[in-house]
Amino acid sequence: MYNIIMKKRLFIIGMILLSILLSPKAQAMDVSERTTIEKIPALLNFVITRPSDQTQWLIKMEKGCSNFKEGQEVQLVMREALNGNNDYLKVDNQPACGIEKAYQFNGELLVDYAYNNEAQVIDEKERHYSIFHVMGCAQLRSHLQEKVYVLRQGDELNEGDILFVPGDPDQCSIRLVEKLPAPKKEAEDPNKDTKRPTRVANVRAIPQNGQAFVYWHSAEDNVGIDHYVVSYSKYRSDPKNIMTGSAENQTVSTDTKMTIKGLENDQMYYFYILAVDTSGNESSFWSPSASTFVKSSIMPAPVVNTQGPKLNLHKVNETKTSITFEWDNPPTTTRYLVTLRTITRKSKITDFGFNEYASTRIKILKTPSRRGKNLELKVSAFNTKDFIGEETMEFRF
Repeated sequence: MYNIIMKKRLFIIGMILLSILLSPKAQAMDVSERTTIEKIPALLNFVITRPSDQTQWLIKMEKGCSNFKEGQEVQLVMREALNGNNDYLKVDNQPACGIEKAYQFNGELLVDYAYNNEAQVIDEKERHYSIFHVMGCAQLRSHLQEKVYVLRQGDELNEGDILFVPGDPDQCSIRLVEKLPAPKKEAEDPNKDTKRPTRVANVRAIPQNGQAFVYWHSAEDNVGIDHYVVSYSKYRSDPKNIMTGSAENQTVSTDTKMTIKGLENDQMYYFYILAVDTSGNESSFWSPSASTFVKSSIMPAPVVNTQGPKLNLHKVNETKTSITFEWDNPPTTTRYLVTLRTITRKSKITDFGFNEYASTRIKILKTPSRRGKNLELKVSAFNTKDFIGEETMEFRF
């Protein structure tokens, strides 16, 4: 009798264990793949390809996972499917970084125009479309002349295809699609310079009596900057929506500063700068605005030295594996922008940039990717309000 009872108990226990093993949760196992971060289109947004099926994905990482770089090899770990549910990326022995969202896509679209729920986009085959999308992609407007991602049902763009906008990222479905005729292209001179200069940054405006002193950081170009177009208005506008020909009150400066005269006192003004290179190419967008309130009680200000005090940037030590640079700390300085770039015949490629650098010393590692190349270290000093000055140093090893 005892043996029969024991056999029944063992049978029941065995059935319970079997049901647990056969349950979906028990069968779910972590899948691990080695992949590469192909692109970082926005903060905490990565583009990767799964090696197992060659599908492309736009993934949004959790906060605190911003130390990854383009071209970096990572370990992708997921629970059955890549969907942001307990999925994560890992590099060597570093802590794992969780994936918040994951979207599969199979195409890219260049945003040529966007307003409200309408947009005009260009696909990889230079096909032009006018689309109407639902409100989920409200940020599309902030990606003009940039690429967004799409999950298409076929070769061409169709109703029901899904757009993914880097950032949060947002997603939305396409409701209406109209294919547009491609604009006629003129034969291009292979020797012609068509590269646009960089967008002007760090524009500042100092109010004076009936005028304003405006200055800014110089733009960069593969050939050279010819001049800057300065526009000002009493009304604030989105720089990405200002057309060059329709910008108000335009004037030209060959320097990175100028005094705008003939302004009304007791009035707020907004200033925008556009760079033009020696071939006539313009920056993709006007600079972010600088504003100031012009007032009669303000006396003319002394001329501002946009170059600022000397930082005395210099090399202090060099070993087999690194080079160390130092610079002086001007009074009132609160932070530095430190940038390392590789200089080529046509452009300068940014290696890294630290926007809130607090030290006056930096160590540059002698990595294989930098060896034998012309490098430029640029240090810009800022106080709590304005740009103070900057210096650059070229070197190689």
